Amino acid sequence: MKNGNKDNEGNNGIFINGQQRKFYLIGRSFKIGNIIGTLILVLLIGKSLLGV
Repeated sequence: MKNGNKDNEGNNGIFINGQQRKFYLIGRSFKIGNIIGTLILVLLIGKSLLGV
């Protein structure tokens, strides 16, 4: 036990509270969604340009 605070265990002490962790995960999911969406659009544009 580092400091006896059970909320910070498993977070490696990066986040102060659960709300900060929640907002971090939401932002991270948006980033991942944007990357996946961009890849899909690139594939569709490439497909249409090549006439496949």
